[in-house]
Amino acid sequence: MADEEEVEGQEKKKGGILLYALIGVSGLLLLCVGLGVGYFIFSAPTNTPEEIEKVIAEVQEKKKENGGEGSNNKDGVDEDCVEGPDGKQNCGPKKISKPSVKEKVYKTLYFQMPGNMTTNLKGSRRFLQVEIGISTRYDEEVIKNVEAHQTALKAGVLGVLSDFSEEDVKGRLGRDAVANAIKEMINTKLKELEGFGGVEGVHLTGFVMQ
Repeated sequence: MADEEEVEGQEKKKGGILLYALIGVSGLLLLCVGLGVGYFIFSAPTNTPEEIEKVIAEVQEKKKENGGEGSNNKDGVDEDCVEGPDGKQNCGPKKISKPSVKEKVYKTLYFQMPGNMTTNLKGSRRFLQVEIGISTRYDEEVIKNVEAHQTALKAGVLGVLSDFSEEDVKGRLGRDAVANAIKEMINTKLKELEGFGGVEGVHLTGFVMQ
């Protein structure tokens, strides 16, 4: 009986020693792992601000090479990048310009032919005296052509007026008919002389029948 108690006591003693040994080994392993992790973390070199800016610049340069300067084609979406006050690139969706539909407005040029023109009316003893101004929305070349050929144009105006009778020139409708006939004559004459008319309006600034 005494022998069994002695054996049992020796086994308990051996078990306690083994348990302490395992605890010691585990603690040693944890200590080694902690020292290794600490060395890895604290021994790594710290990036300076200059190194960080260099990395950012390299990334931006790669974006420019892949998607074009000032734009980023990530996921097929074009972006515009603008440099901010701090020197950083601020990127956003690319603006799409829409065509503006706007009616063109042309400048109207006027030219007053100097002097007046007087001729007899058809089948009448009365005279018609007119002063003429012309207008165009083409360039100044039309005005120059009219000035250059005033002698021929004035002769043509007298010829047009002589085809009108006293009854033809009465009232507003009569004056409009005279103006349209003169405009047609001027454009026809300019086409013969210069290859282009361009007179869009004839204005009777003076109109006297006597």
